[in-house]
Amino acid sequence: MKEKYVRTKRLHLAANLLVGMALLAGGLLLDLVDNSRALIGLSLIPFGYALGLLINLILIKRNPQGMNPLIIAENDERVMSVRNEADSVTFRGLRWALTLVFLGYTFLVPGDIFEAVGWWITFGFLFAAYMVQGIVFALNYGKQA
Repeated sequence: MKEKYVRTKRLHLAANLLVGMALLAGGLLLDLVDNSRALIGLSLIPFGYALGLLINLILIKRNPQGMNPLIIAENDERVMSVRNEADSVTFRGLRWALTLVFLGYTFLVPGDIFEAVGWWITFGFLFAAYMVQGIVFALNYGKQA
């Protein structure tokens, strides 16, 4: 089980480093042309996650027996069930907050309806938040059937 855990963490580490380098390269190229530093800032997110994974892998290599409780806790079905329930509650809360933001924006600035980019972006996120739940459920239910 530990080998699978380490292999998965290494894959996540490589993927995050690749995404971080792509964002950093894109940000540096755009910074030469447009003085836009948003992509450079966004590249810090996958680099930070990759750093955390690297530290985790180093700790596993130095003290494999001490990391067994962590590995078991991340793979235990009971803990995963509680984590999934917490994620579900968080997702529902964020979806309700997004609904309130969308309704507040629509009612406070009625001139922007169907015209402003911000209204369409907010509407797109709200629509996606409700659609993703059904799509993920259908994909998971299709695997079990």
